[in-house]
Amino acid sequence: MHKWCVREKEPIELKKKILSGNIASTCPGIKEAVCSRSRRPHTIHTLKDKHRREIIAAREIHLFMGLQKIKAMINSSISHQTIYEILVRI
Repeated sequence: MHKWCVREKEPIELKKKILSGNIASTCPGIKEAVCSRSRRPHTIHTLKDKHRREIIAAREIHLFMGLQKIKAMINSSISHQTIYEILVRI
């Protein structure tokens, strides 16, 4: 049991030393490697109202068409899953 306690304790002490500056001053960049980083997305993808209106208009005109055909008609980089989500919200 003692082995496991020592193994858990060592990384915590090493992290404290690194964050205090003893090791961080000798090795640049190690502080960023040990610290936790932000998990927020770099970009948030949003869909413009213009595209939404095009999708809705195409669906109203061509009720028989599926998502893949509407995607081909609009000729944009919007996925068929996004088109489905827009049409479900109507």
